Amino acid sequence: MAGMHECLLKKRDESQNALAQAEAHVIAVLSSRWDVEDQFIVLAKKNFVRSNSEFVKYREEQCGFIKSLGASAIGNALETREYACLAELNYRRAAQLQDAVSDLPLK
Repeated sequence: MAGMHECLLKKRDESQNALAQAEAHVIAVLSSRWDVEDQFIVLAKKNFVRSNSEFVKYREEQCGFIKSLGASAIGNALETREYACLAELNYRRAAQLQDAVSDLPLK
């Protein structure tokens, strides 16, 4: 179980890096490459910040729920459940962000 725990800890960290890269990509596209009027850029950035905040809240609640389904598990079992959940949601969010800006008209 310790091997799985370490693997999922690594996946959690890798997924957080992937998510951070996706977020940076969205900001870069919105800030300097999206070919649209400034008012829409400002609105999109504002909504992106709000969306990120809500995602973090959702991820915490969802992974807390998944962790609690481990009930009275011992050792690293509860953290293993949580790390798997965090990695999955981070990778999903990163993919969603990439998809969201992939077909925007660029300068």
